[in-house]
Formats: sequence, C-alpha cells, structure tokens
Amino acid sequence: MYSSKLFIKSAVLLLLTGCSLTTKDIKNGYLASYSNLTTLADENTGYHQRWVSRDISRKLAPFEPESVYIAPVIYYPQLQHHEQIDHQAATKLQRYLDMRMKYIVSQYFPISPVKGENVMVIEPAITAVKISLEDLSPLEVIPFRAVISAVNLSLGGRDRDVEIRLETKIKNGLNDKLLATSVLGGQGLQIENSSEKLSLSHLTQLIESWCFAWDQQLKAYKQRLDENA
Repeated sequence: MYSSKLFIKSAVLLLLTGCSLTTKDIKNGYLASYSNLTTLADENTGYHQRWVSRDISRKLAPFEPESVYIAPVIYYPQLQHHEQIDHQAATKLQRYLDMRMKYIVSQYFPISPVKGENVMVIEPAITAVKISLEDLSPLEVIPFRAVISAVNLSLGGRDRDVEIRLETKIKNGLNDKLLATSVLGGQGLQIENSSEKLSLSHLTQLIESWCFAWDQQLKAYKQRLDENA
C-alpha cells in the first residue's frame, strides 16, 4: 500500500513539474517512417507534416488516379477506456472524418468502392487524443494510458485542453506502393472540467481547418494533372 501511494505521489509530482508529452512527440508505428516528413506548419494550435514520393511530385507523368478509395478511419492502436471519451463520441468522430474526407475528395475524383488499378488509396488513422489540464502537463494520452486518478480528484474542476493527431497513408491501389504520408495534429475546444465528456463539437473547428488544407492540396494536384493531360 505504501509503495502504491508513493508511486501515485511521484506521478502527481511529475505532472505538476512540467514534464509533458504532446501528440507531436508520438511515433507509434502507423507510418513506416517519420524521419522523412517535412513540416509544412508548426504553430501553437496545430502542426502539419508530410512526405510525398516522386510518383506524385514529378512534373512529367505523375501518378494520375481514375478514382480514389478511402478506407474507414481507424484508431491506432485501438482506443482504450477514458472517463471523458465514451464509445459514442469516438464513433461519431470517425464517421465525421469519413464523411468530410469523402466529400472533399469527391469534388476532384470519383470515389471508388474498392482498391485496384488506377485507384489511389487513402488510409487514415487517429493515432492519439490527448486531454490535459490547462497550463499543466498532460493527464493522459489516448490510446496511451497513465495513472492519474489522484490528479483527477484534486484538480477535477480545471479546464482541459484537447489535442488530436491524424496520420494518413496514401497508396497505389494496384500494388500498395506508398505514394505519400501525412501527420496532422492540433487543439480542439477546451473541456470545462473532469465531468464533461469529449464530443464532436470540441473538434469540429479543427477538423474543418484540416478539410480546407485537404481541399487546397487536392485542387493543386488536380490542376497539375489537367495541365499534363
């Protein structure tokens, strides 16, 4: 019992002395490589990293899909239990991302129901959701768990910052060759206290900013393909 209390006290002390982990620090293996990513944006409210292969970036005869297959958004690793994130909210977040990605892509390419020749495959995954005390270190990173129940009890009334990370693999549907990868992360709206649960409304504004970036990138890519036609 004494050792257990000592461990909790040590964890609380660590949290309150400024040692923090952000979603930008997470490299959990969904992407085969993180070292080749180029940072396109890095601000207090979010970041965007990307790698693009020569098959996409070359000026002459870049990969030109006839359609795009978008795999359902997954949690990687599997989402684990958190008092402020229930299954319903987690599922709504997946479905909203699915819907918005398909809508934006459909403005430039037909959506394919299957992988195959001349099909671009997009495989997105939510790889972390962080809920942390405002102006303090993280309480917990999901899917990565921490022992923080004592902190919840003592600091339950404080606002919580919300951060999410989305990693995406883009492949050639014929042979699964990797064409591009991206990492998006950013902050949603704050959760007011320890009893309020995360909802889609906390993250909608952030996701819509990602949608704008996706739209601009796809628009530029389609224009380049049309110029080469």
